[in-house]
Amino acid sequence: MFKQPEIYAGVLKFRFCSRDYLPPNISKFNAYAVHGKTWGEISPAEQDKRYESLCPLDPETSKKDKPDFHFLPAFQPIDLTEIGYEQVKSYSALWKTANSDGDHFFT
Repeated sequence: MFKQPEIYAGVLKFRFCSRDYLPPNISKFNAYAVHGKTWGEISPAEQDKRYESLCPLDPETSKKDKPDFHFLPAFQPIDLTEIGYEQVKSYSALWKTANSDGDHFFT
């Protein structure tokens, strides 16, 4: 007769978007949100905007007086294989098609 184990371990892996939408060789990541202080507010006034970051900077040491979503030191290491993505070395067909207009930002 089959005996049930007493300890269960599980790993949840999910994908928040298709790997085709992501460039190859991602090694750092951050996520940002901008919203109003009132839930569901479509266009909050500038003084009511809230800026959030997955990996926020220390305002005392960052010397940033406003949000900078391209400030690379705010990005932290990530291993996408830990959440189920395959590591790829080249751009997907989606990226290549999007860049087919001649504005070459990658090779």
